[in-house]
Amino acid sequence: MSETARLDELEEMIYREAESLLARNPNWVTFYRETFGPTGIVRRTFKSPEALARFERTETCAKIQQMLAGLRRKSADRAPAHDHTKIITVRIPRSIHDALRREAYDYQTSMNKLCISKLLRLIDPELIPTDRSDDDGHPDSAEPQAASTPSPVETPPPEPQEAPAPPSEWI
Repeated sequence: MSETARLDELEEMIYREAESLLARNPNWVTFYRETFGPTGIVRRTFKSPEALARFERTETCAKIQQMLAGLRRKSADRAPAHDHTKIITVRIPRSIHDALRREAYDYQTSMNKLCISKLLRLIDPELIPTDRSDDDGHPDSAEPQAASTPSPVETPPPEPQEAPAPPSEWI
């Protein structure tokens, strides 16, 4: 089987999986997680950055992105209770912030929804800087944390300890 035929077969399998998931009427977060998320069908199928980038330029990927956009349009942007919302802080120049604010106003949506839409868009890997620090000299925290190492914010408070029993002479 040729490389092209193999890739076509993989694309078709991913598309069928996405259609099957869409038929179950999931919320958009579940659809994203199961298709494009870190453990979704796309990343399980295309493991290398090059293969993933190649898939992201296909018509199949564009169709699946349209499915995702349709789900976002018909549902609230809130994550389901079992898929906790996380907060990130992004340092951007004021001019970008102002442009985002204006764009959100023009689309009659919130900046949060606009930014989520932009984050879900696929971009050319050539447009992503690869240096490991940002313009402010802060380390780039794009490296995923190991699942077994929760961030300080996620660490639950320690369970209350039972006070030790007083010495018997105090009783």
